[in-house]
Amino acid sequence: MLPLPFIPSKPRVHHTRRGVAAAPAALTLVSAVYNEGPDLVLTFDRQIDIASMDVNQVIVDDGEIFGFRYQGVGAPELTSPTTVRVLLNGISEDPDPGVHFSVGAANGIVAVDDGAAWTGCVDLVLPYP
Repeated sequence: MLPLPFIPSKPRVHHTRRGVAAAPAALTLVSAVYNEGPDLVLTFDRQIDIASMDVNQVIVDDGEIFGFRYQGVGAPELTSPTTVRVLLNGISEDPDPGVHFSVGAANGIVAVDDGAAWTGCVDLVLPYP
């Protein structure tokens, strides 16, 4: 029996995958406190940028303490690298029980490190958590 001829194979070429940029980690609200000012203080899990914040997106329904629905007004105040304070203005009476707040997705709060936008919230009970 004759030996089989040696046929070299093509060299293997290792292709490196081009990494797809990972989506930024979600900016997370860790605390919300409603004060008699009235104002709302929001604290996040990392540093935030409020330069484009739309305070009109902030709504507090206080049917328990003052009986009003409030909306954010004026300029937001960065009280620490992770905390923003929003002044509130009464816009209507609120006979519903409890105190809760909502912030629209177009609120303009973003993380400093990666630009992740905060998606807002709907009907969170105050104080949060």
